[in-house]
Amino acid sequence: MQAPDEDTIQLLPHFACRLAGHEIGPDETASRLLIHLALEAGRLSRSAMAARLWPDLDPMSSAKRLRQLLWRIRPEARSMVVIGADSLRLADDVTVDYHAARSLAQHILHAVPSELHEIDPLIVRLLSTELLRDGHDEEIMNERYRWDRLRLLALERLATTALELGDTESAIVLATLGSHVDDLAEIPPRVLVQAHLMRGDTVTAYRTYLDYGAVVRRELGVEPGPALQDLVARLR
Repeated sequence: MQAPDEDTIQLLPHFACRLAGHEIGPDETASRLLIHLALEAGRLSRSAMAARLWPDLDPMSSAKRLRQLLWRIRPEARSMVVIGADSLRLADDVTVDYHAARSLAQHILHAVPSELHEIDPLIVRLLSTELLRDGHDEEIMNERYRWDRLRLLALERLATTALELGDTESAIVLATLGSHVDDLAEIPPRVLVQAHLMRGDTVTAYRTYLDYGAVVRRELGVEPGPALQDLVARLR
């Protein structure tokens, strides 16, 4: 939970910026600057930032644009940025929701099963949320891909653990969320088939298999893997 007076940058699923609990609206270029600093989670050289914000300009022109931006940026947004001679970074007291979500996902991947018995709904909500849904910069799209891979692995771990513990309801919810992240990944439908079979719902189990098979044949030209085929072989 964030404190009401925290300085925060939200990246999930859209960009928002709050200073002392009040939302501020920097202009589009300033927003992109804050987004790239938040994604970097550290220092970013001025030259790299200028190239990201104005990729079509030569280094001298983009550097000039960056100096102008830092000079005219709104005071409330400027307070969130530490401006060095050769680099930029977020101020230490600025929190970023994406950093917390990424840490939670990594913790899930390394936690022992007993720690995953009861999962806070807030964690599930974070793992089911896209990163900067409307962002189109190359760095944003690359980071979105990395986040999707990480949150898919975390959702798969949670779903598999829930299945092992006999919690079929949670397994179905978590595996369904995983399928929404990547409808070609095989572990989520495999968990779904197993969970439905454990509940005695053979029709839904087989339908899940057929739906997944149709997707991978259409998109990849392949059949579901042997482990998934073996689960439904006796239902045919």
